[in-house]
Amino acid sequence: MTGNTGVVSTADARLRFKPNVSRPDQAVRLTVGVLLMALAATGLLSPFWAGVLIVLGFFQVATALTRYCPLFDLVGRPQRGDV
Repeated sequence: MTGNTGVVSTADARLRFKPNVSRPDQAVRLTVGVLLMALAATGLLSPFWAGVLIVLGFFQVATALTRYCPLFDLVGRPQRGDV
């Protein structure tokens, strides 16, 4: 909520996030994220690359579940489809 200072609280800022990931994109992100984390868990990769895949996979799953991608907002990707 904004007060006299014009500062927006963290809770209000979170409520303003609008979904910018379409349903088909959501399905792809969820699938790819789970596959990346599963590959990291197999033990076939060095710990460094396993960690990289876990971070990338987590980001994909998180954006799929929330349907919000901060990178899309950063680069100004227009919303398309059934967002």
